[in-house]
This record gives sequence, C-alpha cells and structure tokens, in this order.
Amino acid sequence: MPLGPIPTLKLSPMLQRIQSVFLLLAVLVSLSGLFLPLWQLGTGTEQEVITGLATTATFEAGAEAESRYFFAHPEAMRTVLHSLVMGLNVVAAVWLVLTIFAYDDRPRQIRRIYIGIVLILFQILALVFLTRQEPEMVLGGVESGMPQYGLAAPIVAVALAWLAISRIRKDEELVRSMDRIR
Repeated sequence: MPLGPIPTLKLSPMLQRIQSVFLLLAVLVSLSGLFLPLWQLGTGTEQEVITGLATTATFEAGAEAESRYFFAHPEAMRTVLHSLVMGLNVVAAVWLVLTIFAYDDRPRQIRRIYIGIVLILFQILALVFLTRQEPEMVLGGVESGMPQYGLAAPIVAVALAWLAISRIRKDEELVRSMDRIR
C-alpha cells in the first residue's frame, strides 16, 4: 500500500533568498545583544555585569543582586542610556524584519537596510556612551572595567546587513542582465 507523496516544507520565495537569511541573522544577533553581557565593572571583590536589559551585581559574599537598571524593576528605565540601547535595539530589529518582506522592490529594500544600519550605528554610539558613563553611575567608581562579547553583537548585525545589501545588488545586476538578453 503506497503511503503517498512525502510532504515537503514550502518556504515562501523571500525566505529562500540568501539576503533574507542574512537579514534574519542580523535581527537575531541584534536582539541577542539585549541578553549578552556588554561590560563588566569591578571594585575589589565586587563585580557588576551590564547587559542590554539588566545590570547584575555580585558582592563580596558571592550573592547576586539586581541593580536599579533591571528591566522589571520598578525604577527601571531610569537611565536614559539603557532605555536608548534597548529601544534602538528593538526598533532596528523590527525594522529589519519588515525589510525582509519588502523583497519585491530591491532598491527600496536596500534603502531600508541602510536605515536599519543607521539605527544599529546609533545603538553602538549609545553603547559607547553607556560603557563610558556606567563606571560613575554604579559602585561609586571602579578599579577596572572590561568589555564583554555582547558589545560585538551590533557590529556583527551591521556586517550581516551589509552582506544582505551586497546580495541584493547582485540580484539586481542579474535581473538587469536578463533584461538585456531579452
């Protein structure tokens, strides 16, 4: 008894394009910056780790405490820079997701990706200000501060968006060459 045809997963044409995959990866990497450690500060045995959503302090006894910058804390969003980093991250991610669905007009899609890159660059600028001012805002001054791997997330997102632009341009050149052949 035949079982019939094997069902196949049919993705829409836009998700099969490599530039859409690059944009989706840029969104995921950008959003991961909210959860990855961005900066680590320390005074003696006290350490404080800053992420896009929260700041967690570890004190001498090894106990962890959420500082005033935690997203769910009542005094959350007190810091304009934390709010700016979070807001720019989410806005850039949503913008790039919407850009994925603009695949029918390639020049407009490229312009939208450029806007997304500018948003991510503003996020990087806000991260620089955050990491420059954070030592004075927490722990009353610090002995040392180290960048963490979360700071690379927006840079990787920009690189992935740039790769998407290059692939869209190659698609546009291919379409133009096919039009010349006709």
